[in-house]
Amino acid sequence: MNLLQRIDTWFTAPEPNAAQNMGVFRIVYTLFYLWQLSLLDLRKIAGFPEHNVYELVIFHVLPFDLGVRFFMTLDVMLVASLVLLGFGWRVKAMTWAVLALGVVREAYPAAIHVESANVFLVFYIPLFMGLFGRWGERYSIEPARPDARGDDHWTHFLGARACLVVLAALFVSSPLYKSFLGGTWLSEPHLLTNLALLRSLQAESLGLISNPLAPWLAANPGAGYAAQLFVLVFEGSFFLVLFGPRLRALYLAAALFFHALNALFLVVTFTGVLVVYALFVDWETLRQPIARKLRGRTRPRPNAAVAFGSAFVIAGTWYTGMRDAWNVWGFLNWQNPFFVIGPLAAAVIALQVVRIMRRA
Repeated sequence: MNLLQRIDTWFTAPEPNAAQNMGVFRIVYTLFYLWQLSLLDLRKIAGFPEHNVYELVIFHVLPFDLGVRFFMTLDVMLVASLVLLGFGWRVKAMTWAVLALGVVREAYPAAIHVESANVFLVFYIPLFMGLFGRWGERYSIEPARPDARGDDHWTHFLGARACLVVLAALFVSSPLYKSFLGGTWLSEPHLLTNLALLRSLQAESLGLISNPLAPWLAANPGAGYAAQLFVLVFEGSFFLVLFGPRLRALYLAAALFFHALNALFLVVTFTGVLVVYALFVDWETLRQPIARKLRGRTRPRPNAAVAFGSAFVIAGTWYTGMRDAWNVWGFLNWQNPFFVIGPLAAAVIALQVVRIMRRA
């Protein structure tokens, strides 16, 4: 079997509960996206000086400052499209609408701080789902299409696998930049220790949790350098996520734990990327016990009227209270979810290590 055949086999391997999991993920994606939108009031960007922004390609077409009304209209249209996507109304069209509106919206905060751009949430996921994803065939207003190939067929999961390849490529490229293409992670043994001390002070000044390990790392610089090397090895070996379901689960859980440590102790967070990990949760297995408990109860099927009514209410009140309510009036901020994600990821890591060792 040559390389191209191996790649084809990997992309076309069956995935348990693929159709159902993609249907649930579509709903999770829209809820998560709405939460991310609620964290930033786009109106605050209006009037930002243009000489302090990155020159993104989109600003050759659109001016940087289009005023408060434009930003509000853009948000309302994106919120409405997300709600309709979550209900499963015209899924393909809504996917492309979310992609187009999301890219325009994300360009403005990204122009101020390009490293914080939510590329998976805004671009890769809706792009791959729009091109060849099938996340609207279950748990949506659109009737499920009969598929003789079954719900485990690879076509349901192709978009998720494409996202995983991009995620692996981004992780593997990171140590190249950190070590060889201008980075100093190998030549500066105190880099991580100094960063931990600096970010701990910044967290304290912002009223966030300071890093309890920062003083210990300062007193034990060898441990800090060992941590630097471990990060480089972990990121460089992330391509192993593509080799089987057990390694996939192990590396994805380790990546989540890595994100949690960065968010809680270094005040470095890529919260928007969390949604890509939700692609690989077996949502159907989690859903089935709940469905069994609700069996026999009357559960009206959502229709277009409910979807449009919800879109009208949520989008129409987005700037009059809904946006604040969506993040529980600031409680569900960019950092708090990691207090739950960190321990859960550690538990999954331990479970996968035990399973791999038993199999070995």
